[in-house]
Amino acid sequence: MVHPYRYKLSAYCDSPRCRVLLIDRQSLLDYLKENPKSGYLVFSVMLRLVGKRFERLQASAGESPVVSDVVKDRTPACGIIDESLENIISVASLEQTDIFKGLTGNQLSAIRHSADVVDFKKDDRIFAQGDNASHVWIVREGTVRLQTESGENKGIDDWRPLVSFMSRAHAFGWTCFVPPYKYRLSGFCESRWCSLIRLNRVDLRRIFEDDFVIGFQVMYYLTAAVGSQFMQYQDAMARNRGIEMMSQW
Repeated sequence: MVHPYRYKLSAYCDSPRCRVLLIDRQSLLDYLKENPKSGYLVFSVMLRLVGKRFERLQASAGESPVVSDVVKDRTPACGIIDESLENIISVASLEQTDIFKGLTGNQLSAIRHSADVVDFKKDDRIFAQGDNASHVWIVREGTVRLQTESGENKGIDDWRPLVSFMSRAHAFGWTCFVPPYKYRLSGFCESRWCSLIRLNRVDLRRIFEDDFVIGFQVMYYLTAAVGSQFMQYQDAMARNRGIEMMSQW
């Protein structure tokens, strides 16, 4: 379901016998688009499954979603809420973002009333690993850096991110739909200026249940986003391990 549509790992039958259901991707997508309630439910479950795999991947790297006090004492999440929301968050503005393309004016209007725009400067923390995931974030302008922040048993001078990468996905906060509803990584503004749309989890749930077409489209997009972040995290973790091995030679 995620570009470039290649398996990142091999899968083997580990029990005496396995029986699996094989479903053609395009046939499945076509069906779910025609039946958006089913699409919303399927991708809600798929998002949780990918989230669990992300959690296991972090555990294999010795990571924890809980942020230490050392990290929490660093610069807190901050941002400037644009006060001219009537001009900034218009139907046309939302329609320009990939996640909402193809929705009707009424559907975009429902989302618009639950959204605001927050601006950040370079190196501002947008959200913190381990904090309650209460919002979905959509990038309008700028680049976001994702990184782990454990800092456990280290002083501030010795602190360093274990994994860090520039996100190719432009949507964050998928964990607000995945137990235990905590941000798995921290997000920072990497460019000189970042502008993001912020959407409240509770409002989104209400919108999805009122219109399953919106729910299907957003959950599908978020599943693709976490899939992309999963692959980038996996690559960054492998790169870090390679550097650690070389440093011990």
